[in-house]
Amino acid sequence: MKVLLDTNFMLIPFQEKVDVYEELKFLVPKAELVTLESCVRELERLKKKGALQLMKLKGVKVVRGKGRGTDEQILNYLEEEGAILATLDKELMKKVLKRGQHVITLRQSKKVMLL
Repeated sequence: MKVLLDTNFMLIPFQEKVDVYEELKFLVPKAELVTLESCVRELERLKKKGALQLMKLKGVKVVRGKGRGTDEQILNYLEEEGAILATLDKELMKKVLKRGQHVITLRQSKKVMLL
């Protein structure tokens, strides 16, 4: 099973001090962690070197998205790959859940949950 990490999800370890990568191991064992090139560019633009280093350390695979903006690329990737989205973006969550797909998010600033 693939889990697509959104930019804001990769920032959680630094903002909320939650090891989301460890939490994902328990929530989705043997998950293949992926992110989009556009999410990596956003981390680079925000100068989030720690998030980029941690992403590489945890073996997150970077894939090319199809579509205009990052959200469109995410939705297209989820549909094509049947992946689970890991995000904090409430609007994006609504769209994904409405399509009958799963989302992993952070609740109460400390617990990673599958919806």
